[in-house]
Amino acid sequence: MNPEEDRVRSLLQGMLSTGEQPLARITPVELRMRTHRRPRYRIDTKAVVAIAAVVVVIVVLLTTGSLKGGRQTTAAQGHRSPAGWIAHSAFGLQVSVPKSWAVELFGQCPDRSKPGTLFIGTSAFFDYCPTYGSDTALVDIYEGHPLGASPQAKMIRVNGLAVQSEHAGAEEYWYVPSRQVILTGVTSRALVVMRTLALATPRAVPAVGQVNGNEYLEALAQAPVSGPITVKRIGSTNGQTVQAVDGSFSFRDGPGNYLLTGHDGNTSCSSVIATVISAQTTNAPPIRCQGE
Repeated sequence: MNPEEDRVRSLLQGMLSTGEQPLARITPVELRMRTHRRPRYRIDTKAVVAIAAVVVVIVVLLTTGSLKGGRQTTAAQGHRSPAGWIAHSAFGLQVSVPKSWAVELFGQCPDRSKPGTLFIGTSAFFDYCPTYGSDTALVDIYEGHPLGASPQAKMIRVNGLAVQSEHAGAEEYWYVPSRQVILTGVTSRALVVMRTLALATPRAVPAVGQVNGNEYLEALAQAPVSGPITVKRIGSTNGQTVQAVDGSFSFRDGPGNYLLTGHDGNTSCSSVIATVISAQTTNAPPIRCQGE
């Protein structure tokens, strides 16, 4: 038999033998609950509050993971570059384009003879482009800050990068906060290129940079110098020669440090070191030539 049932019968028999009656009719289960005291677990209110706080944090994290600032966060939308595409890097990022595309550094007008054009860096001047062509795909990548998120903006991840994305008509607008870089694209083919966005790798072709400089003749009065300037990468035997015209010159080359040496007939000119930064325009220290 059940020990608890025996205990109930014993109590009832005792009550009957002494003439006692229960104050109210109760079931054996209710009586069992009254006579057999089970250990009661005290509820710790602090623990309940702590558990509730943890639950709230988890709910908030899950909510903000899917809706951040009221804008939907989507899953990864990137993919590897198709076979045969060429990766070009700038600003610590890279984008791959088909071999048939044109790549313009600091440019503005697309090559309409190509199916698409990748622009790297911000143009220092404005070009008048007669027409962009409805079939020309355009992708721009440059340093900048967003104008401000619109209600349509959303956060996505592209090959591990957090990207603020916005779509308007045929144009796609991306902002990469970690690099302060903006990408824009026109037409669906441009979006395919933008989805190759990733952190720069050694296999990508680094975008060249541009250096602007001046050359002066130091005499009774400072005068601009026109003539050849030797540009040689430090640590390399290869170099190039650029021309200074009315004291101004510029050149483009891969990232690194370069030794610039001016020439003005038999006049001795100083050598300066200039740094080329990928996809950026920098200024070289002035080259001074000693006059009489």
